[in-house]
Amino acid sequence: MLSYAKKRVPDGEFITADAREFEISPFFDAAVSTFDSMNHILTTEDLNRVFRNVFEVLKEGGYFLFDLNMEEAFETQWHKSTSIIKNDNVCIISGDYDRRKKIGITRLTMFHLEGNWRRSDAMLYQKCHSPKEVKSALQQCGFREVTLCDARRDLKMPGHLSIGRTIFLARK
Repeated sequence: MLSYAKKRVPDGEFITADAREFEISPFFDAAVSTFDSMNHILTTEDLNRVFRNVFEVLKEGGYFLFDLNMEEAFETQWHKSTSIIKNDNVCIISGDYDRRKKIGITRLTMFHLEGNWRRSDAMLYQKCHSPKEVKSALQQCGFREVTLCDARRDLKMPGHLSIGRTIFLARK
């Protein structure tokens, strides 16, 4: 994704870093994390580390905006499957949700035409963090104001991607 960003904004500065471990100077007015990226942080301890790092790089009064899939999304959407079929690639996506561990698993099987068809497989994991634990973690890191909005109900976001998605806005 960074290579695409660099092509579009050649004078921009881009940093590759683990969100749990990065250290940069605090000068940002806002930080944004979209499309449930925070769900890929699988432990509360690591989520706290990310929140602390974001807090440290924001200017006073800065905002942190992110979204998370909540229980409703995992329970209603993760058992579904889909596929993408093009002339030179095929992707099959299926998922499961472990209610006990609160972990969503997405399995991807991809075929790409490179003379012959080449297969590759990947598994992605997402954690279902409760709104209460997320808000508490943000406040423990120093965020003063934390607002939660349901994507479908409060923001009128259309489509299946809004189901069980909560938007968090935290202010330093």
